[in-house]
Amino acid sequence: MQKVYSGLDGLDVSFQGHMPPSFLHCLARAKEEARESKKAVTISYKGFEFNVRGTGASGYSYIIDTGPDGEVWFFANSSKRDGWNMRVSVSSMGLALYGYKAIKERLWDRLEHFGAWVLDHSVARVDFATDFVEPGFEPRAENVVAHWRMTQSEWRDTGEEGDGGGFHIVKQSGRVNSLTIGRMPGRQVIIYNKRREVIDRRKVHWWSIWGLEDRKTPVWRIEVRAGKRELKDRWKISTLESLEAMLPEILASILGDIRLVGDEQTDSNVTRQALHPCWVLAQEAAIKPMGEDLERPEPQPIIAETQAAMKERYMSLAAGLTASLSVIQGIEGCEMPKAVGEALTASIANHISRNKSKFMDSQKRAKKRLRFVTDASAWGMPLGA
Repeated sequence: MQKVYSGLDGLDVSFQGHMPPSFLHCLARAKEEARESKKAVTISYKGFEFNVRGTGASGYSYIIDTGPDGEVWFFANSSKRDGWNMRVSVSSMGLALYGYKAIKERLWDRLEHFGAWVLDHSVARVDFATDFVEPGFEPRAENVVAHWRMTQSEWRDTGEEGDGGGFHIVKQSGRVNSLTIGRMPGRQVIIYNKRREVIDRRKVHWWSIWGLEDRKTPVWRIEVRAGKRELKDRWKISTLESLEAMLPEILASILGDIRLVGDEQTDSNVTRQALHPCWVLAQEAAIKPMGEDLERPEPQPIIAETQAAMKERYMSLAAGLTASLSVIQGIEGCEMPKAVGEALTASIANHISRNKSKFMDSQKRAKKRLRFVTDASAWGMPLGA
């Protein structure tokens, strides 16, 4: 078994205070434009560019995205000085590339740049992940040891009234891909096939973070999540500083109360059964959850890989549209794909020429929308680096 990554994989923080009217007005105009175009709009505020979505979310009027290695911010359209009007969700890529300490500094730099007036803050959620390679591994629900009231997902009924459920098990081709124990906003542990998720969701940057060249390598993840109820009610955690001090103890508690034991053990007393080696690996990694001693990957290979994946995605879309267009224009049946392309090139060029202004406008919008993919300078730590 080989550990290929461990560290924070998610962080949500709420802030008490309010935003300046000039910033909110700027977001309101961009949101209206995004709503009309049904696409996120890129704007610049004091020289810093980000995307504004055309929707809000549960009490927050505006949502902005600072890029794949950045954060998603939520802002309420409120001037109430003591309201909890701001919230942020940090991307897993940002945490993996730069580490918790740099991300924490960047959050405060962002708020200062936006002109926020902040009274207090409160941690709403934290995720910790351990990724490992072990060929032939498959999580088994019967090997999970947890309190009988702890929710697990298939749903496989436990037969106890009022306990809220059973297991959540996700299978593919007869194999278990995911096993979930617990519910948010409490505590939750998920054991899942991270390689499968990376492929399905096109998260190609993880191969560089793992340092794995063979993309057939089976990578599994143990992800521990602590939500608001776990942090506030059980551990009295509020600030980032208190989280830093208590997180190793919190993770040790969760990974102790919820355990995966090894296969084919004869001792009927589960408290004496040996832990699965992957669980020992996760417990050891959780001792230093902030990853202070980890060597961070270089961003450039990840940027290049993300750009290549996006290009391939658009090429696939273009090829699909080309196939449909060839049928409409009566040139189907060409033996060589090159012949189809050559036959359609003139038609596409003529269409663009007839609609040049519309094409140029679309290209400008695409350039703004995709700047986080095409422009390497948009990556990294633009504020507080």
